[in-house]
Amino acid sequence: MNIILERILRRSCCKIGIFLIIILVIMVFSGFMMYYIEGKNNGFSTIVLAVYWAFTTLITVGYGDITPQTGSGRTIAILLQTLGYTLFIIPVIVVLYEIVNAFLDEFTRTGNKDT
Repeated sequence: MNIILERILRRSCCKIGIFLIIILVIMVFSGFMMYYIEGKNNGFSTIVLAVYWAFTTLITVGYGDITPQTGSGRTIAILLQTLGYTLFIIPVIVVLYEIVNAFLDEFTRTGNKDT
């Protein structure tokens, strides 16, 4: 059982690591977009602050200390919030997929004996 768990964790870590890199790219890209769309006059005074906004919006916290004022900015906010909700399920799916594969491999390897 420990070998199966180790295999599951090893396989999942690589996929989740790639997933986290993709999330980081999405956050930075969204922050840059908001900085250039909203501008300094609408609360997005620095790129770091805009990336902070993207992070809090993506993880669905959204403190409300910085809010988009333009239609384009609000559209990006809606898309980022929706994306944030859907992104949380991906690591769960990855781990469940690896669990099922590990048990199927073990079942096949043992010659379909009762486990």
